Amino acid sequence: MKRGWEKLLHGVVAGLVLPAVASVYPQTAAAQDRMGEMQNRLQEMQDEVRALQQELQDVKAGEGAKEQHMQQMHADDDAKHKQLEDRVTTVETAPAKRTKKNFIAFRGGYTEVKDLARGFESFTDTHNTLGLGSGNVADDGYYVGAGIEHSLTSDLWGLWRGTEALGEISLEYKHFKSEPATLVVPTAECALVFGIGTNCVVTGDVAKTMFTVSAAPKIKFLEGSKLRPWIIPGGLDFHVISPPSDGATYLDIGVQFGAGVEYEILPGMKAGIDGRYHLIVDEASNTNNNFVQVFNTNNNNAGNPLPGVTGITDKDLDFWTVGGYVGFSF
Repeated sequence: MKRGWEKLLHGVVAGLVLPAVASVYPQTAAAQDRMGEMQNRLQEMQDEVRALQQELQDVKAGEGAKEQHMQQMHADDDAKHKQLEDRVTTVETAPAKRTKKNFIAFRGGYTEVKDLARGFESFTDTHNTLGLGSGNVADDGYYVGAGIEHSLTSDLWGLWRGTEALGEISLEYKHFKSEPATLVVPTAECALVFGIGTNCVVTGDVAKTMFTVSAAPKIKFLEGSKLRPWIIPGGLDFHVISPPSDGATYLDIGVQFGAGVEYEILPGMKAGIDGRYHLIVDEASNTNNNFVQVFNTNNNNAGNPLPGVTGITDKDLDFWTVGGYVGFSF
């Protein structure tokens, strides 16, 4: 009997519990499925987060490399800028390299006067009735000189590119041939010592010289070339002439024209050919003392003039020179 009640109780419990368990079991399985899905989703999110973190790290690493590259570029630029500043400072503080355009030249050669017949003049060939005052007619000789050129413009003041304008100051000495002539001072001394009526004539060589100071513009062509022709369109001359004229004057003025060509044989050293023509005014150096009357007061025809001694003293002192020169730029 007791065993029967137990079986009955077990049956009742089983009838009550089994349906409840059966009703709860599906809910638990579903919960487990949802939990699994959540875990899977969480795992996926974690994977995504790790991927994002890795990507972020890669980006940061790339930005770091870029920043380092930019810093290196800035450093390189700063170094180049510093080098450029140093070079500019060096150039600015270094002595300026000056172009040597000024020039000093030493020249010499042949010279000839157009008409230097200086016979029948007091200081070159004393007047006398024997005609001794007519032989001093040498008109050729030599010259030596020097000149300094100062550069003014390299393009003829914008009118002609490559054509240089310069100013030249020059000194020049000319020596013409000496010829036997009556020497005025010794002859006069002889006459004073031995008497006026004494036939006292002292002869010797009379050197004729001229010293010229000139200032002239000079135009040189082909700047930058080793071979450079040049011209002097016109320059001012001052002449010291020796012996002086009958009027005891020794200064005169004139104008010169010239042309030539030079070649740079070494850096800064040039050689050239120089030709010039000088026109002299002949105002101070020329006198017309071409008629002389000598009176003899010691004979019976006192007061009657002896035959006049005449001679031509007009002369043309224009001269030309041709020669060579060597000079140096500075």
